[in-house]
Amino acid sequence: MSLKEELENLENQHLLLSIRESTERLDHILADDFWEIGSSYSNFLFNAIYVCLF
Repeated sequence: MSLKEELENLENQHLLLSIRESTERLDHILADDFWEIGSSYSNFLFNAIYVCLF
């Protein structure tokens, strides 16, 4: 698998509800310094909202 394919695969996994509901799976695919840009263009640091997800 090429790097591009691997990154696309991780991005697609991140969008799945089954992944977003699992702390272990999110830990596996997201870096600690991951930033999410919401649909309202708000920025969220993963570590800052992680505890709120579960």
